[in-house]
Amino acid sequence: MHTKRFATLLLGMWLAGSIFMMAVATWNFAGVDHLLAEPDMSANQYIKVLGKDSARMLLRHLSAELNRTYFDSWEVAQFGIGITLAVTLLFATNGERLYMIGCGLLLLVVLVEHFLLTPQITGIGRLIDFVPPDAPSPERIRFWRFHNAYAALEVLKLVLLIGLSARLLIVQSRRRNRSRKKLDLVDDAENGGVDR
Repeated sequence: MHTKRFATLLLGMWLAGSIFMMAVATWNFAGVDHLLAEPDMSANQYIKVLGKDSARMLLRHLSAELNRTYFDSWEVAQFGIGITLAVTLLFATNGERLYMIGCGLLLLVVLVEHFLLTPQITGIGRLIDFVPPDAPSPERIRFWRFHNAYAALEVLKLVLLIGLSARLLIVQSRRRNRSRKKLDLVDDAENGGVDR
């Protein structure tokens, strides 16, 4: 029973971490625009020296580098969570095929992201960090293709995480209800009532 709870905890951690990482990536870039729109007096001195466009490119580069570090670290952490989840599900569900396939697919998604997509996104991203946004760039088109593939895999991962969590919770709830019904049968009127 405790292994199912631990598996549910791991799934929740993985789901929360994935959603948090999506938010962090967005917040980092939004923070640059917010800072440039309303800089404090100290920052405004440096923005004037660099020029608003140059400051924006430099700050967006910093945000991109932070995101690259965060995503790389999160992907490594997901391997640990995924392997721990696989072992836990093996014991919690007696190796039920659906859970093991779901966990295997989750690990496969992280493998593809970490070893195929992230290196491309990082390398191409660094090439375009200082290319003006309105300048034509074939690298930018390639970057967005890899980025969109990554985003699609993230959506797939979220669906798998939610599906596995829901199934684990529903099956556990059904088993608990069956146990309660069996107890109620013992306490019915024909058996003289256990609680009298």
